[in-house]
Amino acid sequence: MDTGLKMRVREFIETPSRLIVNKLENIVQDVNTPQINAWLTSIQLLQDLLDHPNLYNLTLILEYKIPATNERIDFVLIGKGINGEPLAIIGELKGWQHAEPGTTNYTVRSDIGKVIHPAYQVMN
Repeated sequence: MDTGLKMRVREFIETPSRLIVNKLENIVQDVNTPQINAWLTSIQLLQDLLDHPNLYNLTLILEYKIPATNERIDFVLIGKGINGEPLAIIGELKGWQHAEPGTTNYTVRSDIGKVIHPAYQVMN
């Protein structure tokens, strides 16, 4: 059963982004060029963001498939925090250059127009 691309953060950081995209293409159905380009950009940014020794042993799942749906989460980071407590972070990556609050709590105005707020997207 496909749940996404799973690896330790250290492995993720050390793997070239193009190789990660190749692996994602084998997991996710109906991938198009804009999706590949978004992955290439997002993966490099996420690698830079997660490049810290305290995070290396955490597990990262890219394109996590939500069971019983066709929906995917861009990334899930799981493991134990520095205090030893369980840790889970869910993230939706956006390629926006600009964003500001929308007219409701559920929307954002970005450079691509009015869109659903990423926090609302993650909660649902």
